Amino acid sequence: HTLSENKMKARVGELEPEERFYAEREIARTADRIIGFSEHERNILINSYQASSDRVSVIPCGVDVELFKPYRDHSARKQLGLENMTVLLYVGRLEPLKGIDILLRAASIMEHFDNLKVLIIGGDDDQDQELHRLRTLVNELNISDKVVFVGRIEQDSLPPYYNAADICVVPSFYESFGLVALESMACGTPVVASRVGGLTSIIKNNVTGLLIPWHFPETFADGIDFILASETTRQYMSDQSRTVALSLSWDSVTHKLIETYNSTYHITKSE
Repeated sequence: HTLSENKMKARVGELEPEERFYAEREIARTADRIIGFSEHERNILINSYQASSDRVSVIPCGVDVELFKPYRDHSARKQLGLENMTVLLYVGRLEPLKGIDILLRAASIMEHFDNLKVLIIGGDDDQDQELHRLRTLVNELNISDKVVFVGRIEQDSLPPYYNAADICVVPSFYESFGLVALESMACGTPVVASRVGGLTSIIKNNVTGLLIPWHFPETFADGIDFILASETTRQYMSDQSRTVALSLSWDSVTHKLIETYNSTYHITKSE
């Protein structure tokens, strides 16, 4: 899950232990079977880590479509005290690679939304260095009334947040897959995300959301505005998001995993 070489290439200043790179390369060269989350990851394993192409399979992450599902009664906003708000959601680790500052800067230029709320879910405590940096940025941008740092939320408590959001924003510089995007889609919430890594394998541009090719606040703000401007567009993307997520349920993924393990076992046994 993620590869050190690509994390370091994705953003200037990213550092990974040298031991990790060499360990990953050795595992890639010697494993009987490698399962990557996307074609993007498969290509990296083959081209950068010298993995044999016939030993790399692609099986996407799965999502619990019974836990992550749309709330048809619109109860989530009332539950979270977000009625009559335009809600943007970020879920994930708080680290520079995730590009959260891009979302915050995008929110700062969306001045026509008086009722905008940006929910940031993630981070462990107030001692977190990245959390402190982001709080400082929020104050500098004068958007403290629009941004709520929710903190860490257990996975089974996330569905109300996805359902309450108009859009889930994933502004990462690199994602090996993008499970947050898939969870959001399973709840029928469109995603505006960076066009990087595995995100391109699950988000259908202009169908389940938007893939933004540049890490600029203005381009993210434009993409968010585009979806928010049309209830018809938002509903279409919501319906399509759920449909795509259903095709990536854990039942479907588990079946593919079992097939891969069985075929690998028979090959290695015969060798």
